[in-house]
Formats: sequence, C-alpha cells, structure tokens
Amino acid sequence: MTVSPNVLSLTTRSKGGPKFGDTIDSKAVVKQLTTSQKYKPMGMFVTYTCNQAKNSGVCIIKNWIDSNDWTKHFPNFNDLSQSEQRKIQRIITQAASPLLLHNWMETRILFLEYLYDSPTSPYAPVDAIWARDKYQDLVGNLPYIHLIKCIGEKAMSHKQKAKMDDLIRASICNIVRSDKVQHLIDDGIFKSVDNHKDMQKDAGDISPRICTERCKKRLVIMEQLKISNAERKAT
Repeated sequence: MTVSPNVLSLTTRSKGGPKFGDTIDSKAVVKQLTTSQKYKPMGMFVTYTCNQAKNSGVCIIKNWIDSNDWTKHFPNFNDLSQSEQRKIQRIITQAASPLLLHNWMETRILFLEYLYDSPTSPYAPVDAIWARDKYQDLVGNLPYIHLIKCIGEKAMSHKQKAKMDDLIRASICNIVRSDKVQHLIDDGIFKSVDNHKDMQKDAGDISPRICTERCKKRLVIMEQLKISNAERKAT
C-alpha cells in the first residue's frame, strides 16, 4: 500500500488514548493497524456517507444554495439571461465547496467521537476505532468514511449484545420499527408520526446504490476473470 493524496485516515484510538486526528495514510499506518489486531481485534465494518441536505454540519449551506435565497442578494440577478443565471449558480455552488468540505471534516470528528465515547452510541461499548476518508471522482462529493471498530464483547451484557444484533435491518420499513416511533417522539428525535414516513422516504431515496461507469467497468472485469477461470478449470 502506498501513500495516496486522495486517502486520508484517522488514527486508531483506544480507551485512554489521544483524541482523533488526521494523518496521511501510509505503509507505517497500515502496519500499526495490522499489529493492533492482536490486542484490539476489529470485528465491525461500517461505511458513512454525508447527505449534504440532511447532515446538521453542512445542511444549512447546502439548503441555502438550493433554495436560491442568495439570488435576492445578487444585484439585478433576475435581469440576467438564463445562461448567465446558470453560470452564476454554478459559480456559487463551486465557491461553496471548500466551506462544505471544511464543515464536514470538522463534523465527522464530532460524529466519530460520539460513536466512540458516548454511552448512547449504538455501538457502545467501543474499545477501539479506526476510520479512513475515501474520495469519489464525481464533482461535489464529500469524502465518505470507512470505519472499523473493536467492540468490547466480553464486557457486554446480554441486553447490549441483543441491541447490537438488532442494529442490522434488512428492509426500509424496519429502519425504524412502528413500535419504536412513540419512543423516538418522547426522546425529541421525532416531532410526530409523520417523521417516520419521512425517514422511510429518505431511506428509499438514499439507500439504493447507483453504479458509476467506473463501477460498471470493474464488474465487467470481474465477470471476465470468472469466465477465464472457469475455462481454465474445464481444460
């Protein structure tokens, strides 16, 4: 594994260790992570992607741009031609990119600290955590997070283990079960039952994975390898 400018990792953190901090991915980091498995085996892999319209750290910026409220403060915007307006809109979107990135890079640290330290974390108790930023080649995408965790299974109660197993949901309808809605309203997470429907709609919009041309090429290569391997075995 070599150092790559488009890969940034967050250092492994265990109880009593330092705060999370950014570091460039390298062979040394990978070796350290590999060695740590003897003492802190990572048994859970998770991916997190920033939804710019929903994430509390960036949604104010994203939604303000999408609402076009900024056009009210742009001199004579409505007097411009449609092509000129589109150009200005593109410039505003591009100008917001560094701010969106900065806010997400800060927000993700707070999010990871919550997952690691908070007693209300869905993964508690967490012994150690290691995260890595990954970048896609599409314009405007913020880095997503690949994360592995060491869960303190030996210290977990039967109730905690059952809660951990219950995190896996196989359908959109079960992301929040109907019998949990009132509990979320009581906790102030949902304002009303309608929020349950909104969450299911968001899940339907967000969850599907759309393959890029790069992904499709990768799938074609994998199929070709399968065919060649099958032909080799047949001979």
